[in-house]
Amino acid sequence: MTPSPLRVRRAATTWFAGSGLGAAVVALPDTGPRLVGLSRTHGPSLLDAAGILLLLAAWVPVLAVLWAGRAHLAGRRAVVPAALAAVGAAVLVASVAGDTGAEWVLGVVLLLAAQALALAVVWRRALRR
Repeated sequence: MTPSPLRVRRAATTWFAGSGLGAAVVALPDTGPRLVGLSRTHGPSLLDAAGILLLLAAWVPVLAVLWAGRAHLAGRRAVVPAALAAVGAAVLVASVAGDTGAEWVLGVVLLLAAQALALAVVWRRALRR
């Protein structure tokens, strides 16, 4: 079932606003201990974990919309978002695990682009209803 245009718009707005807030919290300077060490130089502190929770909470409505519109994300329409997501995830994991520096940003950008493209597909279908 295709989600309504209003539901897609609300999910995108929540995602955008919550992502900004979550990223701002993660970017705040902190000196607390790491909760989990992901690699030698990467691992979230308590403040980072709060920002990550905000990011995830803001993303849940998008996930719900994409799940509801998954029938429209098949075939050719799914190729580019799926490829961007696969490459983005690989870059992000390799960068964090290998402590290569700021290359993780490229992975994040590719993952965001994949989600935005998938959301655009569902949005266009919702408008045609």
